[in-house]
Amino acid sequence: MGVLNPTTRPFALLASLALVTACGPESAPQSLYGPQSLGTTDASTLDLGEVQATFTGTIDGTWLMYSQTSTCIDVASSSSEFFQRTLYLIETVENEWGVLEETWQACEMELSEVLALTPAVSQSMLETTWPIVVVGGQSTGATIGDGYASSGVPELWGLDLEDPLNSEIPDIPRNADTSFPDFPPEVIDSDEDGWPGITLTFDGGFCEAYIAQRTIHHFYGEYTAPDRIEGGVVSTSVQHVLGADNSLCGAAYDRRSNDRRNTFTRIRVDGRGNAYNADANNDGQISCDEVVQLRPQFFEYVEIDDDSCDL
Repeated sequence: MGVLNPTTRPFALLASLALVTACGPESAPQSLYGPQSLGTTDASTLDLGEVQATFTGTIDGTWLMYSQTSTCIDVASSSSEFFQRTLYLIETVENEWGVLEETWQACEMELSEVLALTPAVSQSMLETTWPIVVVGGQSTGATIGDGYASSGVPELWGLDLEDPLNSEIPDIPRNADTSFPDFPPEVIDSDEDGWPGITLTFDGGFCEAYIAQRTIHHFYGEYTAPDRIEGGVVSTSVQHVLGADNSLCGAAYDRRSNDRRNTFTRIRVDGRGNAYNADANNDGQISCDEVVQLRPQFFEYVEIDDDSCDL
């Protein structure tokens, strides 16, 4: 997987972040977490103890992040809110110039209802689309109030682009059935299931749609505890429907970003500074299998609000 080094500058936010002095406090603030426990897959209870993280002085390490990005779906005269909720495992390294190199792995993705049907992506799609390595983010420090901004994080579904951030997406004919036209070579079967693009399965198999899509996320926020960063997301997406096995799944609709509803939270999970340590098997590596059960314990769920899409 190549390293993405975007040529465009991140948002003006980065310029303002650079003015902040990254100085640690004389006495480190404690984490916002109190005593915690969570249910595991075998219905037993894992006691996390009292996590009291302290100032580490660096963003370097392993983080678990929950991103919730909102899109408005417009059909005729009605609008509804759609969420993509993604759990990421992120490895962050800051170089001597203060630039971040981050490796992103999507461990879990949940898509909310669209046109009364609920889509789902396959595990294969997650494994073949990620990891993604991006260079260019910034952090002004690692204590409460310090800022963070990612570089552009591209997410390609069913597309193979020379430059995932900047390459032009070729013209792709819209198709609502399985009589696929000739697609440009940039359209690929990225989840390796025999269908072009990536396959969205609706309502557990009621129907399928085949999608090519590029989404670019920019995450920005600040430390709210030594082991926790919270903020918002600027997210843009271009989607092409390549086909469907049912006309309902291939129905056309308009999409528009709803950035004011976007949110993310990321927590340190490598044990540094007395943060939570997700390395359950003590092998020195943290995997998706070790962190997916933490999502309901550590992250709040943003509920659908269709009124937020009113024009």
